[in-house]
Amino acid sequence: MADADPAPERPFSLSSSLLQAALMLGVLGLCLYLVRDLWPDLRYQLLRQSEIELGRAEGADFSAQLMDGDRYVRLTGIVGNRGAVVRWGRLGALWRRQLWYRQLVGSSVFLEIPASPGEAADSRLQLFSEVTVAGRGRLFRRDAKFPEIASFMQKHYGYAVPDNAVVVAVGQRPGQRYGVLVGCALLGALALVNAIALAALLRRGWRQRASAPGRCR
Repeated sequence: MADADPAPERPFSLSSSLLQAALMLGVLGLCLYLVRDLWPDLRYQLLRQSEIELGRAEGADFSAQLMDGDRYVRLTGIVGNRGAVVRWGRLGALWRRQLWYRQLVGSSVFLEIPASPGEAADSRLQLFSEVTVAGRGRLFRRDAKFPEIASFMQKHYGYAVPDNAVVVAVGQRPGQRYGVLVGCALLGALALVNAIALAALLRRGWRQRASAPGRCR
């Protein structure tokens, strides 16, 4: 009994293939953008460096210690009356969380504290009280929320936030936010699958194009 002929390969359609390639490139680009956006968080969550003791905030410049990336730091200062409240969420986030910012007196250090809706800004940090806090320290200008907060501080307090300003996300320790690790892993896997599918699509189109009748081989 003769073997059945293999099913013929579906003809290559340029228009549908271009559409598929465009969709794959769009998904791949979005995945890479989101991974780039999450990269500082991922680096911090994988940080194995011990806590950095910065000391008192008044008159100090801590930008050199944070130039190479976010670090887990501890410092002491006096809570000032300059502050802002913002609502922020990443691209694609279903909800936006509320964050408080308070500047420490005599310094360019800001504290970032998550807040519940309707919670008073001074319920956790009493104005002009001395506090010692630990958390994720980073250069403020690298924060996605910096332009909004800098504009608010200039408009309402006449204060120009300097380039060496530092923000400390109080209570954030490395290795606590496993969602960042899972999210980056899923985005990486999705990007890899799309890259493989795109390569297969291009290879199929090239093969059918090269084997078309009338083409020189």
